Amino acid sequence: MKKIISFFICFLLLLQVSGCNFSTAKKKTDLAKTFTGGKTAIDALWVQTLPNGAKGGTSRVTVSVEKNPSKKLRIGFYEEEVAGTGAMWRSAGWMSAVFATFLLGENLADYRFTYDIGGRIDGPSAGALMTVAVLSILRGDSIKKDATMTGTINPDGTIGPVGGIPHKITGAKKAKKKLILVPAGQRYSMDLNENKSVDVVALGRREGVTVKEVGNIYEAYKLLTGKPLPQPYKNADDPQLSEKNFDKMKSKAKSWYARYLEEKAKYDSLNPALKIAELEQIMTQANEAAAQSDKYLGEGLAASAYGQAQKAVVFATIAQLSGKTLETLVSSGFDAAAKSAGGGISQVKIDALLDTLQSEERDTLGGLVATIDAYGSLSIAMGLQSRAEEALARQSQTVEEEAGKITEATLYTALAATMAEAAEDRLAFGGGGKKTKLKTANIKQEAEAFRRAAEANLNYFDNVYLGEVSKNTGMSLDAAKMNFQQNDMDYAFAVSSLNALPSLKKSLGAGRDYQMAVLGNSMVSYNLTAGLIARYYSLGVQSENGQAASVANEKAMINMLDSSEDQARESIAAAAKAGADPSLQTAYFEEGKTLREGKLDEKLEALSDLWMAFLESKLTANLSH
Repeated sequence: MKKIISFFICFLLLLQVSGCNFSTAKKKTDLAKTFTGGKTAIDALWVQTLPNGAKGGTSRVTVSVEKNPSKKLRIGFYEEEVAGTGAMWRSAGWMSAVFATFLLGENLADYRFTYDIGGRIDGPSAGALMTVAVLSILRGDSIKKDATMTGTINPDGTIGPVGGIPHKITGAKKAKKKLILVPAGQRYSMDLNENKSVDVVALGRREGVTVKEVGNIYEAYKLLTGKPLPQPYKNADDPQLSEKNFDKMKSKAKSWYARYLEEKAKYDSLNPALKIAELEQIMTQANEAAAQSDKYLGEGLAASAYGQAQKAVVFATIAQLSGKTLETLVSSGFDAAAKSAGGGISQVKIDALLDTLQSEERDTLGGLVATIDAYGSLSIAMGLQSRAEEALARQSQTVEEEAGKITEATLYTALAATMAEAAEDRLAFGGGGKKTKLKTANIKQEAEAFRRAAEANLNYFDNVYLGEVSKNTGMSLDAAKMNFQQNDMDYAFAVSSLNALPSLKKSLGAGRDYQMAVLGNSMVSYNLTAGLIARYYSLGVQSENGQAASVANEKAMINMLDSSEDQARESIAAAAKAGADPSLQTAYFEEGKTLREGKLDEKLEALSDLWMAFLESKLTANLSH
């Protein structure tokens, strides 16, 4: 039995639950009607590691944008070499088209995008450059021939860090470039041949080129084209909840805190002999989150208090349900334990929320976006519930496998129930603002764009990052995916969310409610998958025992947080100007701003919160036109 308990708890320790995160707005132009098409050539920077060392270079990329009479999404990639591009490059191309049109408030399907690549290139590090290229074509501006840049593009237009910058500068010089933009915070970057950090600004000076750091797409666009990209409410003040919505958030925080006390009481009532060290550790995390919630509430940070109280419930629920399942396993055997992990309560909550969402009045911008947000959380809950059912249905060959699948089902069920409850809260936080009569077609066009973006990100992550894991460990790619879902809850949430789309369509049909569900689902998946790329590629986060332990470039991460905070602040101001009540997005902003002062894992959560604040606020402004 000790062996069973050890296996049972080993799974628990692998799972780390992330916080349940929850141009001035101009009148839309007739760009799609007047646009006649265009193209531009850019030189994308790359670095290659060869037996004799790393070297940098450039590949010519011709970006073309045309009118798209079919209104069906079309993005093409042409190569002059066999396998000249890879999954990372295609993902970056999709991101560039999606983000550029989203930023301008345009319909992605109104245009057809083509990337014609010379030579071989892969990786997302040209994402920001390609985004500038697409924007410049749509706006009728030109990119300077002697300028280029390197950097990924994040969901809010901030520029993410990349590797090999010293070698890329050398390659850019060979291509006769005079201006090279690099991500903010990467002035000191690693020379892969010398294995030491070098000042790339000084390196550029010695090479006769100017190297400048940029934090977001607005800065990059201005330097690469010489023209400003309209920016919403620069230097806007921090958004604040209205007194009414502050009281709502405070009340919800207290309700979740009360739930934590209930779960704690259930845990305390368990047989002391079963409260082994690992469960005690999880309960300690719950207690710490609850104490933090109480502290934030006393400081008037209602949204941050709400987030911590919700996190306390998640940890406490996992601890007490795991203890209860272990108790049942010891006293009554596997069949009884499997029955208790079946997830009946979470399914009831999911069904009830589906009914609520379909019956909600959505006649305001704030209410509409809150409903879309709620569908995003609901889709995660549905995906997690399906995972619980799949785990229980698996055939077990050993006692350990049987214990493992029961543990897995218990955890997914607990998370599914919590996410369903969190989704319902969204409706209470954002219902006010300007009345709107939004067409289903407008929602569908945004939904389709973000679905493609989320799938492109996930395809990159699965085939490149997890493909490498599969290669190094000898396990199949499917096994690597399953294992990673058990180690990274953001990945589990992203996969579960996208997997829920067929069930949502079956429940909702193909009309307006389904399109809102697809949009909410896709936005949350896009945000989560972008976070995975930032964590494991751009920022180079290293983990120990499931916790983020170090980051390859802390200064770059700080700059990303600074820029993301600015972007969120300004987009919330634009949403308010458009006549919406951005309370939900303000809550994301407050929680992100608070979390960025915490541990490394919390800083990564902060990025996700700030990105979501931007995405939903910009969506609000776009839908208002």
